[in-house]
Amino acid sequence: MIKLGYSKDHRPDLKQVMLEMMVSQDGGIPLIGKALDGNASDNTVFKERSGQLIESFKASETPRYLIADCKLYTEKNAPNLKELLFITRIPNNIKRVNEIIEQTLAAPNDWQKLDDGRMMKTVEIEHYDIKQRWHVLSSETSKQRAIKQVDKK
Repeated sequence: MIKLGYSKDHRPDLKQVMLEMMVSQDGGIPLIGKALDGNASDNTVFKERSGQLIESFKASETPRYLIADCKLYTEKNAPNLKELLFITRIPNNIKRVNEIIEQTLAAPNDWQKLDDGRMMKTVEIEHYDIKQRWHVLSSETSKQRAIKQVDKK
């Protein structure tokens, strides 16, 4: 059902629809697609889908990874995530994210240089009772963008 709803572009006049899509890991070929109500919750959809994927992943011969945006990573979905291998961005609204960023910035010599202007620091962490590896990235481009925003404000 397409209907008016929340718009990230702050355009309440636009109708909203959400497309759930699952693609293959070897080329991004769409495997399934489903149109959802524009007001459907990403968090709810990810929780339901990851729960359904657990049994399929257990039956597969090779390791499978669930790759999704940060809406996948919630405390409510943690029991499902414990059963899956996943790759996602950790949302900034989680308090532990800022703590990890501050820790990595406090040790500037421990960063791995990726290329001109980009560096990475890997942190082993246990969060939501799941052992994880978080990668903190820093780039000269994002630093300059942040400086401009601070100056603007």
